[in-house]
Amino acid sequence: MYLGDTMNLKQILGKNIKYYRFKNHYTQEKLATLINSSPKYISRLELGQHNPSIEMIKKISKALGIGPDKLFINNKEEHLPEKVNMLSKKGKIIKSLSFFQIKREQSALAPLM
Repeated sequence: MYLGDTMNLKQILGKNIKYYRFKNHYTQEKLATLINSSPKYISRLELGQHNPSIEMIKKISKALGIGPDKLFINNKEEHLPEKVNMLSKKGKIIKSLSFFQIKREQSALAPLM
């Protein structure tokens, strides 16, 4: 099975990290905390601008509750959800945000998380 060139793989990886992050209701900050990294690193991964190590791929997949192989599957049917429900520590929905609102609202929601 041909997966494409390196740039395409980085884009597939980034799309899948974002997809599963949204599916888990994680902000970039939350995922970064879980893998002992920074939100900027997560952002660069999602944009296909970074080459993560095998160890980092293992950490990311574990934090997202999936196998590492799922991060490299080019599934064109899976689309990002339009909105992500931001949850409190007790699982209560704080706010529903669109993808573009998340970055703007992250700092405002941080004290509630």
